[in-house]
Parts: sequence; structure tokens; C-alpha cells
Amino acid sequence: MEAEEKRIGAQNMMILVSWAMATVRYENHEKKTGIDLQTELDKKIEDMARPSCSKICAFIAAATFLIFIIAITTLSLTISNPMQPNFTVQVDGFENFYFNLTFPYNITLHNTLKVVVTVDNRNYVGYT
Repeated sequence: MEAEEKRIGAQNMMILVSWAMATVRYENHEKKTGIDLQTELDKKIEDMARPSCSKICAFIAAATFLIFIIAITTLSLTISNPMQPNFTVQVDGFENFYFNLTFPYNITLHNTLKVVVTVDNRNYVGYT
């Protein structure tokens, strides 16, 4: 038990000596340079709390890259998946109907068929 107390006492003594040496160095530095180390330390802590330019630049680059990836994914899923167009055929009527039957078995049929063809292209994208 006595050895343990001596070891703890020696550790406490080392801490006290190092603190005293740091205090002497701090006071000597302040006397020589005229700079208060505590003020300098506070400034460094404030600078560390502020985001640096490189962090801001990295954030903007990451955000731009993310937007680019989202745009490319959206375009690839919409453009590379074409849809078939819908065709609608409507008969509008007959015109110029002409029928001729002659012998020996010669049949002539003339007529005009009006047809309206509507194509619905679902791949077309319009911007208004």
C-alpha cells in the first residue's frame, strides 16, 4: 500500500512541476514578446470554430456533383425508355364510287376512300 501511495504522490508531483514550468514559460513569453498567449489561444479556437474556405468549397462541389448525378439519372430513365406511338385510323367516307361489269368476266371498280390517320407521339416533350 505504501508503494502505491508513493507512486501516486510522484505522479501528482510530476503534474505540479509540469504545470509550474508551463506557467513560467507563459510568463516569460509574455514578458519577451508582449503577446498574451491566452488571447492567441482564444483566437485559434475561434478560427477552428469557423468553417474554412476549403470546407465550403468541398461542400459546394459535393452539392453540385449530387445535382449532376440526379439530373443524369432522371434523363437516362426518361429518354432511354421510348414509348410506342398510338395510331388512330378513321374512315371519313367513300367518294367517286364507280362499278363496271363487262363480259367476259371483266369487273372494274373505282372509288376514293377518305381516311384520317392520327398519330399520338408520347415521346414528344413540349416546353411552354
